[in-house]
Amino acid sequence: MSADSKQRLADVVVSATSPQLQEDQIVVTDAQGEFRIPNLPAGVYTLRFDKESIRPFTRTNIQLPEDRTVRVNAELLPEAFEEMVVVSGQSSAVQSAVERLRRLRAHLRPRGVAAREARGGG
Repeated sequence: MSADSKQRLADVVVSATSPQLQEDQIVVTDAQGEFRIPNLPAGVYTLRFDKESIRPFTRTNIQLPEDRTVRVNAELLPEAFEEMVVVSGQSSAVQSAVERLRRLRAHLRPRGVAAREARGGG
């Protein structure tokens, strides 16, 4: 199920892993967002849910008793959408602040340094 829309998701790849298995068991959710992994031996399982544009989700320590069915629900989150916006240039407010800072620096400098700078002596 999608965490943001609360809609069931089709075509989610569900992988079951466990020390009791020789290899991962992999199924895909149906159109109603449901899945079944038949004939799993009793044991402790980890389920991983993967789908394009969805953050991978893992649920660990799922206890499967012998001759029982366990229902596992998972709310999946969309991948974070990141966009970087770069703004260049200066606004008049920034330019005014820079000018005020320059005047303040000039005012705070020792008089001898300011006089040398004014004459171009650095």
